[in-house]
Formats: sequence, C-alpha cells, structure tokens
Amino acid sequence: TVDGSVNTIGKNVVADVLGAKDNDVIDYDVMVNTQKIIKGCIKVNADDEVLSGLITPSLNEMAGVDSKMEKNVLHIPLVLGEAATSPLHTAVAIQPKYNEGVVHVKDASQIASVAKSLLSKEQHSDYLSKVNSEYAKLRSDYEKQQNEKMLIPLEEARKNKPAIDWSKEALPVPKVLGI
Repeated sequence: TVDGSVNTIGKNVVADVLGAKDNDVIDYDVMVNTQKIIKGCIKVNADDEVLSGLITPSLNEMAGVDSKMEKNVLHIPLVLGEAATSPLHTAVAIQPKYNEGVVHVKDASQIASVAKSLLSKEQHSDYLSKVNSEYAKLRSDYEKQQNEKMLIPLEEARKNKPAIDWSKEALPVPKVLGI
C-alpha cells in the first residue's frame, strides 16, 4: 500500500490472486513511500506496479508515484485499487500524467484478468486503448459537469438573497439567555 494507507486486506487478496496465477509478486507491505516503490520496480525490472490505498491521502500518494515513475522513465503499467480509488479519480487525476497505462481495478478479485491483459503482447495495446477511451469519456463528462456549475459573482448573489421577514416567524426562545 502507498504511504498513508495501512489496509492489508485488499493488498493480500491481490498478492494471493496473482500468485495463484503463477505471477511473481513482491509485497512491500503497508505505508510504502514513493522512492521505495520506484527503486523496487527498477531493481526487479517489474512488469507492472499495483498500488493500493484505503484512505483519501492515498490518492495524492498514488498521483506522486505516477509522476515519479514518468520521471524515472519506467515503462510499466500502473494498476490502482482499494477503497479510496475510483475510475473517475484515476481518469482525471492520475491517468493523464502517466503515459505507460493506468488502470483502476474496482475489486481485488479482478486483478488477474487485468494483469493478464496488461502483460499479454497480444492484448496489451487493445486493452489499454479501450481503458484510455473510457477514461477520456469520464474526463470529458466530468469537465462538462464542472463547467455547468457556473458560479455567479458574490455581489450578484447578495442581490438575489431571499427576503425573509423574521417578524412574522414564531421563533422559539431559549430557556437561558446569555453565556
């Protein structure tokens, strides 16, 4: 798991599922800093990197890993999963920053089919192309939604405030007034 996340359940399921499919898995445990992840990938000449993050700060860590992987010219896919992640976050905040393929896995049990597609010479390009298209649509829809949330200037909002005549309201009086 990335730094800031201590969950071991999803991480262990991923390791078990991949191990059962004859994949070599190197588990760096929990709360692993970005440098250790990058150095580990380089040292073992990893085929892909699977990151897990249970809590919201993990999302920032994952984004940091992808940018450092890009800087270190690691040409391996990045797979993200766990409770804090989502396809939308992956599409908007992580995938555009890393050119070697980023895939969100909703459930740890799906990791075997994702890994197979990413590691297969026959399936790799088509699979990532499909994922990238899905993420492009998610980003486009998200950006459209954000643009539709047009805010008005504060002065205009103050002019449009609701007119409430409090003198006509029967407001309850506290039993004790003051501090």
